[in-house]
Amino acid sequence: MMTSQIDVLEVACSPTSELTTTFEDAGYKCLRANYRNGFDLDTRRGTAYLGEKIEELNPKLVWVSMACTRLTSLQNLTPRTPKQWDAFMKRRGQDLRRCDEIVDSLDTTLQNGNDLAWEWPAGAHAGWNSKAIKKLQKKIVQHGRNIYWCRFDGCCYGLRFKNLPILKRWLVLTTSRELWMTLCKRCDGCHEHIECRGHAATASAYYPSLMCKSILKAFEHSWNHDVYSLEKMAEKHLLEIDIKPLDTSSRTLSTWSSSSTSRTPTPEVMALSRRKLSLETAPTGKKLEEVKKTMLRVHRAAGHPGMSSLVQLLKAKGAPGWAIEVAQNLQCPECTEAQ
Repeated sequence: MMTSQIDVLEVACSPTSELTTTFEDAGYKCLRANYRNGFDLDTRRGTAYLGEKIEELNPKLVWVSMACTRLTSLQNLTPRTPKQWDAFMKRRGQDLRRCDEIVDSLDTTLQNGNDLAWEWPAGAHAGWNSKAIKKLQKKIVQHGRNIYWCRFDGCCYGLRFKNLPILKRWLVLTTSRELWMTLCKRCDGCHEHIECRGHAATASAYYPSLMCKSILKAFEHSWNHDVYSLEKMAEKHLLEIDIKPLDTSSRTLSTWSSSSTSRTPTPEVMALSRRKLSLETAPTGKKLEEVKKTMLRVHRAAGHPGMSSLVQLLKAKGAPGWAIEVAQNLQCPECTEAQ
């Protein structure tokens, strides 16, 4: 029997992690990959089992937060004997090998167009500079995806210990533009902090509720199943035509030659936004501005043809009336300046 797709797979989390709970409370199907659920991620066998589960469940989001105790720079301040240092470095090496094996299991996620997020404290330098993370970045690029670095401070999301803010700097490597746009918040320095050490550091291992809600908000934006993808429609059409330089702006899309069956797309075309638009109702406010920006990217990628060409394209692809009306009233700043 085929196993239905899940929404979130949270890797190396606590049995009651706030992130999974937040998604489950919102009605999403989730799974925690931890020791209690049969994932012994301290062994090669456990990471191999994780890879099998990723292939089987095809999660829309894989959130990885491997243990970082031996990866932070603060560990260098702990006094140890030479024998203790040897044992410590051996354990650190084992941790990084497990991370490398988990990176290998994320190929399926990238191939299927799903998102991943790898979280560690910003101070986990041994982890962020490891071969595993370099390999992960290379894989993301090879699959034609973008890399986004989310840098944010825990105090901005209500991270506290004994009712005082904890200055914990987090870093997330992700393929999700929405997460990058939503999560990046830095401390303004207007309040005092407790250092993220000792008991405070232990408390900071658990995500604050506000942070989890922000992550949920980011992915809900891209998980709307009843959508109309302007980007896909425009990109497909533009890949079938010759992309002309700016001085051909007087020509329309309908007059461009499309007889060739093998053309190389330009980077500008492939860089169109992955945001999606609702079919039924016209957006307002910030969402409407995002629609206009997406249309302008299509217009620029096509070589600045007349806006009537964009209107014709939208009509041909069955776009909703509000989208056609927006395109009719759209103005390109570059075209206006050239005129």
